[in-house]
Formats: sequence, C-alpha cells, structure tokens
Amino acid sequence: MGKQLVGGRRSLWALGAALALALGAADARTYTVQAGDTLYAVARRVGTSVETLQRLNSLSGAALRPGQVLQLPAAPGAGQATAPQVTAAPPAARAAAIPAVAAPLPGSPRPDPAQVTGPRAWTAAPPATVVSFIGWALTDLGLPVGDEAPIRTYLPGLSFSYQTYNNCGPSALSSVLGFYRVKIGQDVIQRTARPGGGYMQISAIAPELSKFGLNTLTVRQARLSQVKRLLALGIPVIVLQWFERTGQVPHFRVVRGYDDQAGLVWVSDSMVGPLAYMSYRSFDVLWNTQGRQMFPVYPKGYDALVRRLVGHS
Repeated sequence: MGKQLVGGRRSLWALGAALALALGAADARTYTVQAGDTLYAVARRVGTSVETLQRLNSLSGAALRPGQVLQLPAAPGAGQATAPQVTAAPPAARAAAIPAVAAPLPGSPRPDPAQVTGPRAWTAAPPATVVSFIGWALTDLGLPVGDEAPIRTYLPGLSFSYQTYNNCGPSALSSVLGFYRVKIGQDVIQRTARPGGGYMQISAIAPELSKFGLNTLTVRQARLSQVKRLLALGIPVIVLQWFERTGQVPHFRVVRGYDDQAGLVWVSDSMVGPLAYMSYRSFDVLWNTQGRQMFPVYPKGYDALVRRLVGHS
C-alpha cells in the first residue's frame, strides 16, 4: 500500500509537472522586433512596462535590433485558453504608439535661441529620469527610449565643487565620478591629471577614470543627438568648449541633461554652478569651434554598446 502511495504521488507529481509545462507553453508570449521599434513602444503596445521587458529579457539598456525575439509577460487569465499571438503593428501604428510631445515643465528657463552666451545658473532641478549611481536602469516615465531619445533627460547625483585656478578638467572628472559614487576631490585628481600646472590635457582623462573601473572614448566632431542618446541611457558626458566666447578660454564642463521643449542643455559647470543651462545654439557654437569633442563616461565592459551609440568604429 505504501509503495502504491509513493508511486501514485510520483505519478501525480509527473502529471502536475507536465501540466505546468503545458500551461507555461500556452502562457508564453513573444514578440519579434521590427525595424523602427523601441522598447517603450513595444511595452505600450502589449500592455506592460519597460522595466518588465528588461527583466524578462535580461536587458541592461533599451537598445533593440530587428529580428530580436522578446519574451512577454503572461496575459491575464493565461492557462484558461491559448494566449493570443502578438503580431507586429504596421509602421503607422508604431508611430502612433509614441506619445505626443509633452508640455513644457512649469518654471523651466527659456533661453533666447538668437543669443550665444555661456551657461546661466538655475536653482530648480528638473525631475530625474535616470537612476543615479550606475545609470543603465531607466525609470519608466512614459517616454520613448532606444532609437528615439526622450524629449527630456536629467541625471542627478553628480558631485560638485567650484574649481580652483585652471582646474576645470579635474573638477569635471570629480563631478562624473560622483555620479558613480566615487567621492574624490579635484585637488587629488589634479596631482596626476595636471602635475605640471596649466590646463588638463585630453590624454589625462582615460587614465584617471580607469583607476575607478570607468572608461571613456574621445569622440571628435560629435553631434548633440549623440549626446542625448548617451544621457538617456544614464551616461554623463564631458565636453570641451569655450567658456563664454569663442576663442576666449577653453573649458571642460559636464552635460547632465537636455530639454527639447525648452531648447536647452543642462550642464554642471565648475565656474557657474552644479545646475546651469545653455540654449542649443549657444552649446553648439561654443562646442563647434573646439572640434565638438566629447568624452562619455561609463563602466568598463560597455565599450561595444557606447561605440555603437556614437557610431565609433
């Protein structure tokens, strides 16, 4: 009798396992990525969140490629009937899935696009859109991510201190290191980044970051669209520009956000303050005559992704 019970339990367990596998197969839903899809648009179409898709598919970012198969969460009531097959929406439907342009944030600055000026200090920080510290973990704000950058992005968590003489480079490095929770002052960085005085050379950036498990690329003739994509994925960017006027003073500053609706770039500037803004035109003019050089700062191991984002072979 005991043996029969044990055998019966084993049979029931096997039957239960088979049913679970069968129901799991029925519950499983997938979606094949089409050209032009974004993670946000797919999540909206199938009724889930960006974070859920990232978790189910072990995605550290939001980049998708055509033909990629995404695992989707089980439909409500799954197991009672076969889950519906998810099919690709036509291009018009994909475009409609992306929300309309958001309204301007109350209290945002409105720089004059006709003037070229240096950054202007601001006090009210916009809402953060990327988790501080390691980046790469997007918050779900109902904004498209991936190939289309969100309409606005802002990175919190940077360190800040006003620079000492000729120390904009070490100060910028100290600021981005703070984003990755490395607390180190500009005076310490200065000892090795510019030991002979004068301005910090570009060649000093990568060795200083490497000490803390971070990396960078030197990108010349960069575009603002590339900066936006990096920021949207939680990657702060150091740029080399003129301070206020072309030909005046070369200056490193950290780009920490942008707002398409207001037409501005948010920067952390060691001469102005931790939160300052520049119009798109001012940013471009002061950047263009310095070769449009930028230095994204990211954890080691993400070189291939960052190179792909900026088209850097």
